[in-house]
Amino acid sequence: MSARLREAEYQREFQDFITRYSKSYDTADFFHRYEIFKDNLDYVNEENAANRTYTLGINEFSDLTHHEWSEMYLTRFPQRSGEVTELELTGSEPNDVDWRQKGAVTAVKNQGSCGSCWAFSATGAVESFNFLFGTKELLVLAEQQLVDCCHDGGSAGCNGGMENAAIGWVGKNGGQCLGKDYPYTAKNGQCKKTCTPQAKVNGVVDIRGEDALVKSITNLPTTVAVDAGGRAWQQYKGGVFDTTCGKQLNHAILAVGYTDQYYIVKNSWGTAWGDQGYIYMVRGKNMCGVGSEPSYPK
Repeated sequence: MSARLREAEYQREFQDFITRYSKSYDTADFFHRYEIFKDNLDYVNEENAANRTYTLGINEFSDLTHHEWSEMYLTRFPQRSGEVTELELTGSEPNDVDWRQKGAVTAVKNQGSCGSCWAFSATGAVESFNFLFGTKELLVLAEQQLVDCCHDGGSAGCNGGMENAAIGWVGKNGGQCLGKDYPYTAKNGQCKKTCTPQAKVNGVVDIRGEDALVKSITNLPTTVAVDAGGRAWQQYKGGVFDTTCGKQLNHAILAVGYTDQYYIVKNSWGTAWGDQGYIYMVRGKNMCGVGSEPSYPK
């Protein structure tokens, strides 16, 4: 266990945190957030001193208790059907894949305190699919359209949803609009019909298991659902995420590549979290349920 810092060191770290992330508190909340920050900083230092395969760090979530953070950034997942479509993809699997290097992945986005990870995961998959198999352009598409308009599979905007249902909705409703034509608001809104869809898919394929996931990622970025409820998720900074993890799926993200050791996964919590917005999840252990419910557009 690492030693606690001196009070002056905590104060200096907290002031740096406030400046870096443009935080502002009233007087009463200032001291409350300071104590929470100290606890999170102790946790980060203790975990890093244990020499794990990954590192933690201070980020914009470090003034939130783990319960507060979970309530804001994790989501309700409706029950997915037990039916799984046969994997349609073929081809050999290279030793490593990184669709970012092929220009097939848009920049990391930030869902804010809206439980819309499912819409971001689905949108990322449609963006990459459109680049690879559609217009051959890397279009930045509209998560807000899914938040407002997709209620398939129990999806409920900022109150949670299913990424596979969102991809299916895009297929059934003529495509997805550009983000600039349907801007993100991080809150529920009325479905608008004023934009013109620019990216289309034919539907969605649901798969299961890490073997199928690797085959899928070989062909295109693939949505995955995970249990992000562990405290290490809140403060993850880099390295291969290999830890004790639950399988109660509560967060949707996008797998955009792999090596023989880990998956390369794009999150939707901004670039200040993780490794510029990415997490590297160990392969072969169904870490946090990553292989439980993947999906990809068809």
